[in-house]
Amino acid sequence: MAIRFAYTGKVRPCNIRQALVTLRVADYLEITGCGAACVAWISRHLAAAARRSQAYTFRAAAAKPPILQLYGCSGLWPDPAADAAFAAVLTSATRPLARHFGNALTALNWPPLREQLLKLSAAGIEALLTSDMFGTDSEDSVLTLLAVWMEANWAFTDAAARTRLARLLRLAQLSSTAACLLSALAADYELHGEDHPAGWLPISPAQALLLGTYASSPPLQQEHIRQAMPFPAWCDVSPRRRCLPYHVIGYTWIVSRKELQAGLEGAVVGEPACVRAKLDERQDGVVFGGLSWQVAVEHKAGDAAARLCLRPVLPAAYQVEGSRLAPGGSHHGLPLPVDWAGRMILTCRLGRILEDGEFQVALGPSDAMTLNQPWGVTMDAAKPARARAAARAVAGAAGGATARPNPLAPWAPFLHSGKVRGRLTLLPSGREDEAQALRSDRESSDAVESDDAESEAEEGVVMPISEDKEESGDADSEDEEESGDADSEDEEESGDADREDEVESGDADREDEEESGGADSEDEEESGDADREDEVEIGDADREDEEEGGDADREDEVETGDADSEDE
Repeated sequence: MAIRFAYTGKVRPCNIRQALVTLRVADYLEITGCGAACVAWISRHLAAAARRSQAYTFRAAAAKPPILQLYGCSGLWPDPAADAAFAAVLTSATRPLARHFGNALTALNWPPLREQLLKLSAAGIEALLTSDMFGTDSEDSVLTLLAVWMEANWAFTDAAARTRLARLLRLAQLSSTAACLLSALAADYELHGEDHPAGWLPISPAQALLLGTYASSPPLQQEHIRQAMPFPAWCDVSPRRRCLPYHVIGYTWIVSRKELQAGLEGAVVGEPACVRAKLDERQDGVVFGGLSWQVAVEHKAGDAAARLCLRPVLPAAYQVEGSRLAPGGSHHGLPLPVDWAGRMILTCRLGRILEDGEFQVALGPSDAMTLNQPWGVTMDAAKPARARAAARAVAGAAGGATARPNPLAPWAPFLHSGKVRGRLTLLPSGREDEAQALRSDRESSDAVESDDAESEAEEGVVMPISEDKEESGDADSEDEEESGDADSEDEEESGDADREDEVESGDADREDEEESGGADSEDEEESGDADREDEVEIGDADREDEEEGGDADREDEVETGDADSEDE
C-alpha cells in the first residue's frame, strides 16, 4: 500500500488496522506524504461511521465498528506527541467512543457491550474516563467498571498504565459503602504492591482515609487534603454526566418452573429455600450504584406465602485472589450498610401481560439495605381472589390432605407459560414523572415479550433487555450535538477535499468516484459483501491501467493479487 502511494499518490486501505500498518511502513521507508494520507483517511472513515451510527446501538452480531478498530490497534499508533494530525484524530475519537458505550450501567450490564469493554485497550478506557459524554449513575459504578476491566486486563498493563487510569477517578465522590471498599483496596496495594493483581489501584491507606473525609470537610481543610493528593481528579466533586436523568432502565427477571421446583422441593421445613432469578441475557445480577443486585424468589416449606427478594452483593471483580475482599480475606462478607442514592421498582407478574396485574414494591435510600444480605417482601397479601383460587387448585392437585404439600402452590398465581417473571427498574433519584416513566418501561417490556413466549417457556429462553426509554432519552439530547458535529465534520472534509484537488491537479472528479467506491466497499465489507468490493477494486485498477500506459498491465496483476489477499 505504501509503495502504491509512491506511484499513484493515493491510499485505499480496507480498514483502520491496514491504514495504521501502512502509516508505520511509510514512516519506516520515509515515503513523504503517505503517513499524512493514511491519517486523513482514518479521520474521514471515523467521521463517516459516526454519522451513520446511532447512540446505544447494541448489535452483538455486527462487525466491529471503526471506533473499536482504532482503539483495538493502539499498539500500531504513532506517537501523538510527535504527530499532531493523529493526536487530533484521537481527540475527535473520544466522543464517538463514549457514545458507543453510552454509560457505565449499559457498559457493565449489557453483555455485548461488556464483552467489547473487556477487549478495549488501556487507551480506550482512558478515553472513556476523560470524556464528558460518558455517563454513570454514581462514581461507585465508575470504580466498579475499572475493577471489571482490570480483572480481565491486569496482565496486559504495566504500573504506569494503571496509574494513568487510577488518576482519572473522582474518589471523593464515592459513597460511604464504596469508601469502605477503597480502604480495603488501599491495604491490598500497601501489602502486595503494584506487581500483584490485588494491588491494581495505586492508593495508600492514608490517602483513602483522607478522601473519605473530603466531602464533609470545610473548604480550608479540603484545600489541605487536595495538597496531599497525588492527582487533582481524586478530589474533583463535579459529577459526571448522569445516565438516569429523565428516564428509567428496566431489566426483566425470570425463574423457570423447572428451576423453581428443583430449588424448593429439597427445602427443610422452617428453613428458607432461595432460587436466584436470571436477568436479561442470563445475567445473575445488574450493576447499580457500584454493587451487583440479584433478584431471587424465596419460600419456606409449610408456609402459604411466596417471597420476593433483592440482594446487593460485591461484584466479583473486587474479589481478586489475595485481596482482603476475596473469600477468606478480612473484609470478605462484611455486612456493610448500603449507601445508594437511586431508587428501584421490583415487580412480579400475575400473568403474561401487564393487564393481568402485578405485585410491585418500591425501594429507595430510606430502605435499610445491607451488603450480602437479602431484602425480602411477602407477596401473599397482594394476590386477588382468582389468584388464591389458583393456588388452592395447585395445592389440591398434589394429592389431597395426606400428600406432601406442593412447593409450587404459593407460586401458582405467578407461574404463567412455565415461568415466574417480573421487572427490576432503575429510576432517577427524583420523583418527577415517575408514573409515566414506569408505564412506558412496562409497555416496552410487554412489546419485547412476543407471542411465542409460551413455546420458549419450556426451554427457559430469557427475553432481551428493553432500552427504549434510555435510547430515546439520550438520542433526543444528543441530536442537536450530533448535527452540529456533522456540519463541522463536513466543513473539515470539504476543506481537505479542496486541498487534495489542488495537489492532484484537476483529478477531483475521479478521486470523488474512487472515494465513493471505497466507502461503498467498506460498508459492504462490514456487512460481509466482499464481491462488490472486488468489482470496485478491479474498476479502479482498469482506470489506472489507462492512466499509466504500457507497464500498467503488470502492475494491475500485482494490485489485483494484493486486493484478493486483502479481501480474504
